[in-house]
Amino acid sequence: MPRSPRPVVLLLSVLSMAIACRQNAEGGAPDDAAMGRDLAAAEAATVDLSTSDSGAPLPALPLRTQGRFILDAKGQRLKLAAVNWDGAEEKDYVVAGLDLAPLPELARRIRQLGYNAVRLPWSNQMYEQNPLIDDALLRQNPMLRGQRALAVLHAVIAELARQGLLVILDNHTSDADWCCSDMDQNGLWWNSRYSELDWISDWRAMVHRYREQPAVVGVDLRNEPRRKRPLADLGRGRAESGLEARGGQLRRGDPQAQPKPPHLRRRAELLDGLWWRLHRPAAAECRGAPGLLAA
Repeated sequence: MPRSPRPVVLLLSVLSMAIACRQNAEGGAPDDAAMGRDLAAAEAATVDLSTSDSGAPLPALPLRTQGRFILDAKGQRLKLAAVNWDGAEEKDYVVAGLDLAPLPELARRIRQLGYNAVRLPWSNQMYEQNPLIDDALLRQNPMLRGQRALAVLHAVIAELARQGLLVILDNHTSDADWCCSDMDQNGLWWNSRYSELDWISDWRAMVHRYREQPAVVGVDLRNEPRRKRPLADLGRGRAESGLEARGGQLRRGDPQAQPKPPHLRRRAELLDGLWWRLHRPAAAECRGAPGLLAA
């Protein structure tokens, strides 16, 4: 299905609710060594995309919540007006449009249109395989040619930050592909190719990777959790201990793999669940389960 050129206003999906419906079937702790897969190579790849444009400042960070409001570091209310920039989660492994316009121009246009945040989808396959990007997809960005997926994503985030745009990382799918279908085996955060432990490990690595990038202010833990059989069948009664065990590894339980920079805030208040209440009645089975993943 062709990608839509129309900006999509951000609605953060609620994995903190959905993950509460399944206890880890594999048991044990995540493999800490896996957290660094491909990370060193991607960190070593640096791309200079500086232009004469001076960009724009970021909002006063860190952000925090007060009731249903998001506040900046000065206590001023901040409203997220975000677009979804897809592509990196699909089989091209790169955000759309870099073959048509320079990255600084694309990021600047987002800011000029009045948006202040960008949701960037990624897949576990993209992170773990970190493939070389086809030069044809980078035609208007010669400085990015010959780079791998993580390095290009890193350059995109850096340019968005330079333009004063906030970034929300979205784990969209496990396999690199278009979303969504009830039959694509990407409805939940694990499948036969990528386990729940892989998902946790990859997320920990992504958080670690951007711990020093203040523009990355939030995460969409999983896009549109769904399954043909009711989510309640996955074991809501065992949810609380499972959520604490997995969420704790991201927020407090593992000092080696759990960086907590002050600009990264994952709060249930930001993951309101409106989309689920409107569109996914099956998710109501899990609505009462605790879902706070705060860092």
